[in-house]
Amino acid sequence: MAPESSFTSIRVANGFPENLPAAQLRTIRLCNLRDGSMSESRKLLDAAINDGFFYLDLSDLGEEKFLNNVDDMFAMSKAIFDLEETIKLHFDVDLWGSLKVNGYKPLGRNKGGVKGQRDGFESYALSRNAIFGLTDESVPCLRPVAEYMATVRAFMSSCTGHAQIIFRTLSDALSLEPQERFESFHRPSHPSPDIVRLLKYHEHRVSTAAPYVPQVPHTDLGSLTFLFAPSPGLQILRPHADEWAYVQPRPCHAVVNLGDAMSMLTGGFFRSSLHRVGPLPGADMQERYSFAFLMRPENHTIMRPVTSPMIVPNQDSSMKSQPHYTSEEWMVRKFEVLRAGKNLGKATGN
Repeated sequence: MAPESSFTSIRVANGFPENLPAAQLRTIRLCNLRDGSMSESRKLLDAAINDGFFYLDLSDLGEEKFLNNVDDMFAMSKAIFDLEETIKLHFDVDLWGSLKVNGYKPLGRNKGGVKGQRDGFESYALSRNAIFGLTDESVPCLRPVAEYMATVRAFMSSCTGHAQIIFRTLSDALSLEPQERFESFHRPSHPSPDIVRLLKYHEHRVSTAAPYVPQVPHTDLGSLTFLFAPSPGLQILRPHADEWAYVQPRPCHAVVNLGDAMSMLTGGFFRSSLHRVGPLPGADMQERYSFAFLMRPENHTIMRPVTSPMIVPNQDSSMKSQPHYTSEEWMVRKFEVLRAGKNLGKATGN
């Protein structure tokens, strides 16, 4: 299967204005990490500590099959969102469990990034537990999902493998003991609420009277997010910055960010940064397809900081007395906060 046009190919990056300053993110070559490059490992550690975001270069020849899978995922996404709304609503994400790891969210259901606005995107979530039968979760069987099932499985397996390389590198950098290594919290054969989230942002004519932000600024609650977005729109708020910075799409690259779980597991040593999607300056919001693989800790992971010579333990006695939740309990509490509409200044989503 092949994508219908260049906007659905990870090999093409579209529409970033030459005069628009881009966020300066480190670029990590996956093949170098895999080979144990010390300089690449240091770059990854610096990105985890200082930015929480980095480009992951997938252009080496060994990733050709994976890049084909990425393009086919875009084709599946377009096929899903092209279905009639009544069909998609049969697979409403709110009908498939409290953690929202399976199913469809329609346009405008949630709050947007500006007071009084609704969100500007549709989404569809696919659970890794369900796809690989790790739990008794059901897979919403939209026709395109069934048709592309082999692609979805291959894509998820590849992302999980890429994540293991990143986790192993960061664990080595922090000199973690075997039982506290990040990869021990993210074993591919064990249940965890990992998902693929497909996104379609709708066109919107931007008024000069009010800004338009179709997505609430948020951090991701998981461990790692692999984002595939050939067209611009992603913005990040760098530490101590006053303005949002646009992330320039790069062909054959994923944008990877660390989530709240990795920050929590390191006592805040690793950064989970705010981000959002919006139109380019002075332009209308364009139709935009993207998707992400969101990796989260196994359900029974205890969410407390690991022990590392690089991490200074928190000396706040009130923090020490707080209970430690499992990953599953922690995520449920996070979603309860979101549903209650709290903490919207820095929402935790995804």
